[in-house]
Amino acid sequence: MKNLVFISLLLILAGEIIRSYTNFHGVFLGTFVMGSGIAIANVLFPAIIKLKFPQKIGLITAAFTTCMAVFAGIGQTLIGYIFDLTSSWTIPIVIFILLSLIILFNGEKVTSGGTV
Repeated sequence: MKNLVFISLLLILAGEIIRSYTNFHGVFLGTFVMGSGIAIANVLFPAIIKLKFPQKIGLITAAFTTCMAVFAGIGQTLIGYIFDLTSSWTIPIVIFILLSLIILFNGEKVTSGGTV
């Protein structure tokens, strides 16, 4: 299951890179790749929550959903501020791609605890 999570996150990252740095057709291809990763993760995360936290499914699902919403808002806000500072969309996208890579390859260290 961990391999599928890794693959889904990798697909989302690859889709974002394709969308950001290609032509008109790349936007559609990148959206498809990113959507595939999101679809895989959408199915996996509830199953992982049920497997890891069988006594706290509602609480963990609510916390997970809240974190996704909050950090999506923070990310959108930061991208706007970084764009205003740099007058370039490339720099904020590169920053978030680098953050995604750091999390992707160091996530195992963070998630191996499994207790709440």
